[in-house]
Amino acid sequence: MQTQEEKLDNLIKEYSELFNNYDFKVSREIPKDAYKAIDIGAGMYIVFTHKGIRETMEEKMKEYIEEQNEKIRKGEKPFEDIE
Repeated sequence: MQTQEEKLDNLIKEYSELFNNYDFKVSREIPKDAYKAIDIGAGMYIVFTHKGIRETMEEKMKEYIEEQNEKIRKGEKPFEDIE
């Protein structure tokens, strides 16, 4: 019998193309606009969106740059050290 970890590893291998290309989240519900959903048991699903990982990363980077530019315009320290 497979352990839970082995089951998840197998799911990741089986759906590696989706994990490598699409944003995903773990949810109890499957939204109507989901690209694909994988039942992982206990009423939980891995839900893939239509949005690609690269697109999301570009959006996040753009938001970060805009935030930093706004801080500079206000005369604030743009990059905060996180400890």
